[in-house]
Amino acid sequence: MRGSPVILPPRGVGGDVVAGAPVGPEGTAASGRQRAGRSRGRGQENQGMAGSRVNLLAGRRANQAVDLQGNLLGERGANRTVGSWVNWLVGRRANQAVGSWVDPLAARPGMTSRNAATQTRPAGRTGTPRRVPAPRSPEIATNSNSNEPRIKHHACFQNGFAGTAPNCGIDLVTRRETHADQPNRKQRRARPETAEPFGGRFSELLVSLCRIAGVQAQTSAKGSVLPRSCGGDPCVIVVGAGPAGGAAATHLARLGYAPLVLEKSAFPRPKACGDGLTPRAVKELIHLGMPFDEADGWLRNRGLRVFGGGHELELPWPELASYPNFGLTLPRELFDQRLAHHAVAAGAELRENTTVTGPLLDAATGRVIGVTAITPEGERTFRAPLVVAADGASARLATAIGRVKKPNRPVGIGVRARYRATGTGGRPGAREWMESHLELWDGPREHGKLMPGYGWVFPEADGAVNVGVGSVTSRGNSAKVNYRQLLNSWLETLGPEWGFDQDAVLDPPRSAALPMAFSRQPLYARGLLLVGDAGGMASPVDGEGIAYAMQSGRLAAEAIAQALARPVGPSREAALRTYPGAMKEALGGYFSLGRVFVKLIEHPAVMRVCTRYGLPRPTLMKLVMKLLSDLYEPRGGDWMDRTIATLTRMVPAA
Repeated sequence: MRGSPVILPPRGVGGDVVAGAPVGPEGTAASGRQRAGRSRGRGQENQGMAGSRVNLLAGRRANQAVDLQGNLLGERGANRTVGSWVNWLVGRRANQAVGSWVDPLAARPGMTSRNAATQTRPAGRTGTPRRVPAPRSPEIATNSNSNEPRIKHHACFQNGFAGTAPNCGIDLVTRRETHADQPNRKQRRARPETAEPFGGRFSELLVSLCRIAGVQAQTSAKGSVLPRSCGGDPCVIVVGAGPAGGAAATHLARLGYAPLVLEKSAFPRPKACGDGLTPRAVKELIHLGMPFDEADGWLRNRGLRVFGGGHELELPWPELASYPNFGLTLPRELFDQRLAHHAVAAGAELRENTTVTGPLLDAATGRVIGVTAITPEGERTFRAPLVVAADGASARLATAIGRVKKPNRPVGIGVRARYRATGTGGRPGAREWMESHLELWDGPREHGKLMPGYGWVFPEADGAVNVGVGSVTSRGNSAKVNYRQLLNSWLETLGPEWGFDQDAVLDPPRSAALPMAFSRQPLYARGLLLVGDAGGMASPVDGEGIAYAMQSGRLAAEAIAQALARPVGPSREAALRTYPGAMKEALGGYFSLGRVFVKLIEHPAVMRVCTRYGLPRPTLMKLVMKLLSDLYEPRGGDWMDRTIATLTRMVPAA
């Protein structure tokens, strides 16, 4: 019948459903009056749009809830709290309320800000706009895309779950819009997103997590949030700016922390090193985002040219999915300098000519809470919740708190010099290969004495050649050998092909100890993490140290970032203890195999038999190449990769 009351669910003010409203020609005005009356009746409860019902899972709009806390799973109700988290998973409209977290994943533009002078309803809604107090002292700016004003607020997470945090360094910008500016739903879906991008919300999330951890946030020149300090001090101190310290500092800076790096020397400074980087080390450079262009002095190589037992064999670096198929050479003084500057560019602070003299301990707990150091200005104390010891084989910090070397771990000795090469070794393409001589004679071949160890010749881009000898012993102490004299004697056996003589010396012989196979443990305890040579991370198989140093710096930085995001206490300590576990999982089995290998090759007679009968067999040598260089697929791969991976899992971790 005409004008009959029909029970339908028309929408009321603010998205509420009014059951039983009359419809029809006569019921139109009554319906409007009834809706308006009921809206006024509910005004004390819902106050217009603010505090309207929220149905996050059923897809209803989140109507300008001021500081809404709750309804994360779909409950309904009028919520009036300030500083809310709205619709993390499937939220509809983003309520751009300053001081709240609003739909960081699916936020839509167009909702009126809590901080606008007047809050208005979208077009098509009834009722009068509700006046709210204006924010205190906002900065009025002009929108770059229009002439409408925008309000720029400096308060961050006020009354939110992180507590009041003024001047946190984030500018939340909201726009003041009226209902005339509001598009309909189709237009709103079609128009480009104007809300703050997800990166900004993620930065705010990072700041909030750091608030919990007690980390003070700042904003970099580019606008990214960098937690720079912990209570006014740096969050991390890195002692030493070699490969391990430089890698740790770079990764920490890229993860949002600004470590303080203390280096006892000034760059560039010479280092005793072979200057060669295997594909494992190249992979770590890629992790760091560090360039290695040939125009900057880097020289790529194809693999190893091996000599021994009267044989010569070229072994290209294996083709693997996990590692690049080339190595690099660059003088260590340049490598360390560029890595340190790379860390500074990422956000680290570097202090050169700063010699750390010892750890600073908490009197009650014995925990490392900083270091003492001698600087150009005098003696100083630097404090931080965490300290990374990257101070090399001497490991002064670790030794000072009682972490001594394990006597049953191998140790190597390396001596190197740099020469200006006037020849090419008598072989074509000599600069494309890193030479490894598995038999080390102290005089003419077959007439001198066969010594434990091996020799290397690594060409570099500037025409120089890094040449050296290395030896290893399983007994934890170096053999009684004059290695500088051994180097000179061995150079004479290389012949005139390379043109090595005393007039061609670019850098005199320098020696260094190579602590191996996690010779100093634990890698983390009481606020101090050991990386690189400080933790004894050179490979016992070939003496490679740079790759493992950078890997340890990366894993240490990841554990530190996880820890600093947590409150001080057991949870933070649990995150820090993941670092030793990650290192042992990655390298423990391989280092244990290396300890067995060292016991064999430290006897020159065994090495001679292996080279004489092994080098002529290419398949066997490819397997040995993968094993010696630690280049194999940890999962899958060919039968060689699976064999090595199985062996590393069978032995106990170092």
